[in-house]
Amino acid sequence: MTNVSQQYRRIEYALLALALFLKGYLFFREWGSLQGFDAKIFISAAELFKPGQPFPGINDCASCYHPPFSFLSTMMTNWIVGDLVVSSQILSWLSLLLAFLLLRAALKHIGILHTLPGILFLYCTSALPIFIFLSTASTYDSAAYLFSILTLYLSILLFWDPPVQWHFKKRLMHLVFLLFTLVLGLQNKYTGILNIGIPCIVVLIRCRPALLRSCSEIAIIGLLTAILISPIYIRRNYLQEGELFPTYMGMHFERDLERLRALRDADRFDYIAYIMRITDRSFLELNTPLDNSFFHTIWLQTWKRENNHWELHGPKSALSGYISNVYFFLFILPVLLGSTLFAFRRRKQQEPLHDFGNILLLLSTLFSLAQLAFAYVYPLGMQEVIKATYIAPALLWIPFASGYCVHSAQLSQKFLRYKPFISTGLLGFLLLFVVLNHTVPVY
Repeated sequence: MTNVSQQYRRIEYALLALALFLKGYLFFREWGSLQGFDAKIFISAAELFKPGQPFPGINDCASCYHPPFSFLSTMMTNWIVGDLVVSSQILSWLSLLLAFLLLRAALKHIGILHTLPGILFLYCTSALPIFIFLSTASTYDSAAYLFSILTLYLSILLFWDPPVQWHFKKRLMHLVFLLFTLVLGLQNKYTGILNIGIPCIVVLIRCRPALLRSCSEIAIIGLLTAILISPIYIRRNYLQEGELFPTYMGMHFERDLERLRALRDADRFDYIAYIMRITDRSFLELNTPLDNSFFHTIWLQTWKRENNHWELHGPKSALSGYISNVYFFLFILPVLLGSTLFAFRRRKQQEPLHDFGNILLLLSTLFSLAQLAFAYVYPLGMQEVIKATYIAPALLWIPFASGYCVHSAQLSQKFLRYKPFISTGLLGFLLLFVVLNHTVPVY
């Protein structure tokens, strides 16, 4: 091991200890604070889900159409804690903590944890304002994010290396874990269906020599997932509403949907182009997402606490708003530059960082397209159907693209003499980023 590798290893361990401490501090600071995009609705729904009793009907409350995992987990925790809000926060905090540790384990498995791009990616991800917010919010999106990351981790364990290197029992055990992760993801939220695409992405990028065998395993896992999840989706959803994936909007805004869909269908390409446009107004003037701009909504909600949401009411303080605005503009350039450099890179055979980047790029594309498809089917206004929390796994591309700028600078001969200064400066910024976002309520 080189001196540089040992140095990065020590830095990563120090950041790990700091991050764990700060996450504990964050949890106790926000203890009992009801927050989330639909926190009150979530708590009201959780009260109706009683373990061991029939589930409420999907029309009994605004969130009752969701699968029961998060609600039941909150109620079971409530038996011990005696406070529904704190119980939901425990679920969210554990979900984000485990997702962080699983991402770290995935980076370690592929060999990029103790590198500068790996460290920047992991700890920038752990401190993204939207993820800090999710870690103490009353919501089902935190658990949904955990199941996506767990699926990614298991997929990397299974399909990153050729299957011939595996022992049968160990591989079977991981396949069973993957099966139950997919089932639980669908028991938590409809977006769990997207998780089946994650092992497919990993196989496509890494397992081409064993493509047929790996695809066969995924097909079997997918079939078993459908069989295991079918009772609740058929009995609770299809038999009640005639749909496998009913929504509150679909059940309660039928007339509005008919009218808006007719307007959309009059010029479908124009509608798609309109919601995909980049707003020409100053981002700084807008503290609320534009209803008709997908990119502005996702980018703003990643960094800033919006003003006009009925439960958020803007930044918690003037300092929080200022820091959010700095992030909002500061990260645009590295994300765009990193994405461009990654797209035009010279690929080396089976290079771990590039392969992991390809996986994240396809993962981000999958969740983003699903979000856009949902907005197309339900054209009720983008704030109703598009939120950054819905596609949390897609946001992993933001820290990766930023870290890839550093990787490219390290490889460039032009910056060779400045390499130690660049590394030191970026690690200093990362330390400030992690500490600020955990201690100042930025979101």
